[in-house]
Amino acid sequence: MERFLVRSKPPTTSAETAENPPPKEKRKKTVSRQYHESYLSYGFSWTGDVNNPQPECVVCREKLANANMVPSKLKRHLETKHPFHVQRNLAFFKRARDLNQRQQDHLLDCVKVSEKAMEASYMLAELIAKRFSSAKKWKAILREKKYSG
Repeated sequence: MERFLVRSKPPTTSAETAENPPPKEKRKKTVSRQYHESYLSYGFSWTGDVNNPQPECVVCREKLANANMVPSKLKRHLETKHPFHVQRNLAFFKRARDLNQRQQDHLLDCVKVSEKAMEASYMLAELIAKRFSSAKKWKAILREKKYSG
């Protein structure tokens, strides 16, 4: 039974710690791989931060970890997930990348709210907050509207 008990170590003196310093913790060195234009021939572009880019497949738009930005892993993704695109040339992947970029830009243009509309929304919220400062007033107004309408 005693072998299962966790025993604390006896306190050490300052003289012992000076002679035998505690071991330093080993930290893994993180390597941030950089994108190279030749990766487009494997069907990959990049997204994210310039200092820590993530490879993005131009066919399925799947984002991989930065550690996977190695030609062998990018080629394996292309061969396993998109076997019909293995024989495609570089021009195909450039067109797919440009198409994805245009779609992304178009989506941002459609979703963008004009600054005037945003400013009007904030002004309206401020007026409401000034006029109806408590939640009780809001609830009363909502009840009136519900029964009168």
